Amino acid sequence: MNFNVDGKRFTRIVIEIEEEISGDLEISKKEVMKFTGCKAVEDGDPSAWYGYVEDALREGAPHKVSKCSEIKVLERNEHTHTEWDELTVDY
Repeated sequence: MNFNVDGKRFTRIVIEIEEEISGDLEISKKEVMKFTGCKAVEDGDPSAWYGYVEDALREGAPHKVSKCSEIKVLERNEHTHTEWDELTVDY
């Protein structure tokens, strides 16, 4: 059967990649402070930054993976989702 269709179709393609990273990441102190709200200096304790960097990365702070890091792809999935808007179907 053929149907006359009018409307808008939106297709969303999501690619999920799970990676295991071992090595160095480059992230600026400015970005860590922006994403976590931490102070530039905290009681002279440099180890406090480890937790802040972890929080910033979890919040999506921009960073670069150093060339010497090891990256192993564990899993890759692709999902497609289609939605219609203002849809009318006639015979």
